[in-house]
Formats: sequence, structure tokens, C-alpha cells
Amino acid sequence: MPHADKIAWIITSHAPAEILCGYPNIEGDLIAVDGGLKMVNKLCLHPKVIIGDFDSLSPRYLKKYPKTPVIRHKAHKNETDTELAIAWCVEQGIYSGIVICNDMQGRTDHALAILQNLLALHEKGIPARIENQFQKLFFLSDTTRLQGHKG
Repeated sequence: MPHADKIAWIITSHAPAEILCGYPNIEGDLIAVDGGLKMVNKLCLHPKVIIGDFDSLSPRYLKKYPKTPVIRHKAHKNETDTELAIAWCVEQGIYSGIVICNDMQGRTDHALAILQNLLALHEKGIPARIENQFQKLFFLSDTTRLQGHKG
């Protein structure tokens, strides 16, 4: 059963230097995705798990986290590393939401895949968003309420 306030923060290879809410304000579990471990290391944070095929990560980064579980995937696969991390989060059944930290400036196919993953989460009723230094991207539902000022 999901914890009401347990959020999975997926730090991707294209995680921006800063996110709107601020990395220091993250509360929940960090999931480092392949090269995203570089950002986690730079921020002096500790991931709950490291997931990927590690084609874009030096082994020296993995050595810095000897007690952190590593889920290694084959390089030749149909899913992106981020998609595999999202699937892992959903399988855990403990997260009330997922935040994907990605600047959306990397490969177009990966950016489109992340949007497709976001839509799939929305269709499953799992609150999720993509967050970067400029925006929070999410799908609206019939019950979404936004606060703001008229005009």
C-alpha cells in the first residue's frame, strides 16, 4: 500500500543543475538512473537504488555507493533506463507519486519516451510529473484544481 507522502524522485542522466522545488528540499526516496548518479554524487545525496545499463557512467561512481542496491540492465533493450526506473518504482507499491528530474534537452527519443511514461502513469492514476529548473510538467485530470489569479 502506498505511503500517503512517500515520493520517488528519479534523477536521470539529464537531470538539470537545479529543479524548481530545489534539490535540498527533496523528501522521499532518490532513484539514480545511470548517469544521473553523477548529479546525486555532486549534490552529496544518497540514492535508495541505482538503476541502469551504465553505458554513460564511469564505474568509479558506483564504487562510491557500495551499500546501495544496483539494478543492472542489458544495454540492448526496448526500454530506456528511466522507463525501467519508473517500472521499479511502480512495482514497489510504496510510492504515492513519482517526480522525474530531467531537463528534456537530451535526445529527442528519450524526451518523448519520458512524456509517454508520464502519460502511462497518469492513465494508471499514479501522480507524476517531470521537473526541471524552469517548469513542472504533468497531466491534468478532471479533478485538478489550480491556484492562481484571474487574468
